[in-house]
Amino acid sequence: MLQRIILTTALFSAFSMSHAELADLTESELSDVSGEGIALVFENFQMEMKGEVIGGDAGNDFQITGIQDQELIPNAVNVGIAQYYISGTGSNLGSALDGKLVNLGRLNNPITIDLLDGNALSAGTGSWADKSVLAIAMPTHVDLENVDPTLGYNCTDASAIVGSGTCSSRPDDGSFHGERFDIGYRINRIFDNNLSSVKNVNLNFHAVSANMDGSYMRFWGGSADIDADAADKKTIMLEVQMNFYASELIFESCDLDGGNCGEQVGFKDFSMELALGDAKYHQPMTIGVNNGGFLEVRIHELPAPGDTRSGGGSIAANGLKPGSDAATWDWYDDYYKNGRKTNISISDLTIGGTGPLSAGPKESFGSASLKNLQIQYLEVISHDI
Repeated sequence: MLQRIILTTALFSAFSMSHAELADLTESELSDVSGEGIALVFENFQMEMKGEVIGGDAGNDFQITGIQDQELIPNAVNVGIAQYYISGTGSNLGSALDGKLVNLGRLNNPITIDLLDGNALSAGTGSWADKSVLAIAMPTHVDLENVDPTLGYNCTDASAIVGSGTCSSRPDDGSFHGERFDIGYRINRIFDNNLSSVKNVNLNFHAVSANMDGSYMRFWGGSADIDADAADKKTIMLEVQMNFYASELIFESCDLDGGNCGEQVGFKDFSMELALGDAKYHQPMTIGVNNGGFLEVRIHELPAPGDTRSGGGSIAANGLKPGSDAATWDWYDDYYKNGRKTNISISDLTIGGTGPLSAGPKESFGSASLKNLQIQYLEVISHDI
């Protein structure tokens, strides 16, 4: 029995032109569809938006307006998207897109939109107990316990071979379009005042051979204090797993025409597994607006000892299990051992040079990593500047 409707699309867009095609399902295929979810696969995909030239007329770019500088008489600052692209690998930082197509998802591991049972996600416990959960998920990692581990690929190696890692997205090997993509943007920051033209700059970001395997966003309804006024309000709760892997990440700033670029900052073999919210332990992520009209993003604090959600008992002053309520102590112990954690690593940080990291000499600063970070409370509030 099929559990999802599979939508296969072929999409190519350049500038403002695009087309999409949906594959037909036969009557026998439709009769087997249970309607439990939707799966998406984008085949032969490429997208690009850009102006005529990098430093061209800002009025022709997609713009973000309403920003001002900090001068005594403020100047308007126009931010225009000079180029945005997503394509197959080998695009040379977005400058060679012809024929560079990519598949996003595979028929046996697609992008999915599902309605899940919250009780099945964490054995009937946590913020989503007795709730329906809307889940949007990228292709998954290879399940090493239940699937042949030789089916996975190294997540950051642009030429990874099968059996080298846990990611399901494949590099392009020349005989098929893989699921790894190049993505980037070039932003023009232009001051609406000729006296400030020396501040005009082109900011660039590029990711080479990237994928987002294992990423998901889960949404459900609940009640929480979303703006620190000690009153619970009905709100949408989230748990987010934001994974991003890339063979190379590159940041640089240039003159408005794209030339005379400064020192390039590069990250080789970039891996980010960012865990936001932990519904099993009553730590949802919420997004709200406070009384001042400012945006507030929160990952809610871990329930304190004495709270029925954490077992209802107390913890001894020395933190040890003897003298503590056993069920409550076990609950916290399980959180610290098994709660969701964030990991970020790079194999090499480089400074200098131009073009892809493999194109020329760079100054190397070595590897860096952040492992097993747990967010026990987070509050982010926007402000006027």
